[in-house]
Amino acid sequence: SSIGPNRKHHFQLMVGIGNFFGQGYADFPIRYGDSRDFNIGIQYKHKIDSNWSWGGDLYFRNMVFRIDQNPSKKFIPDSIKYDKERFSFPQFSFHPWFRYNFDAGRGDRIGFYVDAAPGIHLSVSNRRVVVFKQENNDHVVKLVERKIDYMENVFASLQLRFGYQRFALYGQWRFTPL
Repeated sequence: SSIGPNRKHHFQLMVGIGNFFGQGYADFPIRYGDSRDFNIGIQYKHKIDSNWSWGGDLYFRNMVFRIDQNPSKKFIPDSIKYDKERFSFPQFSFHPWFRYNFDAGRGDRIGFYVDAAPGIHLSVSNRRVVVFKQENNDHVVKLVERKIDYMENVFASLQLRFGYQRFALYGQWRFTPL
């Protein structure tokens, strides 16, 4: 058969969950430990030879950034301190990639590899959710803003992925403006 993990063609389900790392911004204080990145989709791989292959990932992704409510918060759309605030960016993403596999004699398994992948992302419905308590009667108010217009709906990125067997660690750099 020409279909399988180390054959000419391979399809597989992708599920991922991650966190965000990096230098924070004073005007946009992200709570990195509470912010998440979740994705689910399909991956296709076409084997060229024992070391090289190409393919693509097509997936749904939801990035959720929880915002720290501190006095230095000065970003769009306001600088009001809420009890909770988060931004959610659901999107469809496509990453074509080239893969180099380091263990050519790996048999019928994926092995240790590195991928380089440019990506295009299309946001579905950028939204902002804030939760606060009204001081006069202690009611909890949840405000949801949809289709926020101060974020770009289409953006491009570059992804570098290191994988071993069924697990991958990746870094992604967005090179289009927010």
